[in-house]
Amino acid sequence: MTFINPVSIEKLLRAGSNMDAYLKEVKKEVSVAGTKAVVHFYLINFDGNQSPRVADLAEFLSFRLLDYCIPRDEIQRAKEEDLKNNSSVQITKLGKKAKLLLTDLEKTGEGGELMLYALAQEYLKMPQLLCKMPLKTSSQMHVHGVDGVHVKFDPGSGCLAIYWGESKMHQTFGSAVDDCFESVGKFLSNTGGSGTQFQRELQLMISNIDLLDNDLEEAILTYLDKDHVNYTKAKNCAVCLVAFDYKRYPLGPNQTQLQDLLAEAIKKVDKWIKRVGTSLVAKAPLHTYDIELFIVPFPSVDGFRQSFLEELGLK
Repeated sequence: MTFINPVSIEKLLRAGSNMDAYLKEVKKEVSVAGTKAVVHFYLINFDGNQSPRVADLAEFLSFRLLDYCIPRDEIQRAKEEDLKNNSSVQITKLGKKAKLLLTDLEKTGEGGELMLYALAQEYLKMPQLLCKMPLKTSSQMHVHGVDGVHVKFDPGSGCLAIYWGESKMHQTFGSAVDDCFESVGKFLSNTGGSGTQFQRELQLMISNIDLLDNDLEEAILTYLDKDHVNYTKAKNCAVCLVAFDYKRYPLGPNQTQLQDLLAEAIKKVDKWIKRVGTSLVAKAPLHTYDIELFIVPFPSVDGFRQSFLEELGLK
């Protein structure tokens, strides 16, 4: 069996500023009874005048756009060319290319997709395996299939866990949860054969894997090869973001203390967890899959979308 060095997986992570400046932990690693899901709860952090840092979070995410959108080998070539020429031209070009991949639609979900990418790396230490944004056929469309693909390797079992990513931003928590699991379930419940959405995503990974590490690429490809024994050790999992409007946030500065909002949110945790469990069991066998779920209430998800578009100069 081919061995994957966990250190090689860790080297794929894209480090950046600490997200704790923008998100306040409510609770994390909460197991959902009757399922294999684990939930992580965060609020939007406040600034010194007790205002939610929504626009600052949008700015933080915008700085991660290039890493999210552009394959590693393109970034590496640009860095090498700029170093040779004592310039930043090639990296600047890639930044523009990344921005042009995004849609300017009012109801864009790409801010949530980028946020999920950052959350998976920051808090779960799961790097992106497939860069899907360059595969878009039009900037006015979202990516087809899952929103992202992340990966984790367990040396003890020899399993490669492939985490299919799905982000949903709705006005209500329940609809976001149901929509999220409905979407990601199509990829988790793989029954084999050909012609399924899972198989199309699998072929995209095989054709577009880009890790700047030939040995690691070859090893991971054995787990994606249906004719290789390692394929039996490839495990389907999910990493998800559910964001929704939460009316308890203050409407202006210096009206509500963060600790008061946190105390109220903690009281809601059990209710939210129960709702997650209900949705997963109703969509059996999803409750039997490993799912990492981030729950992040916003003052307004539409407000976040607007801030994200403005940060990128798309509005």
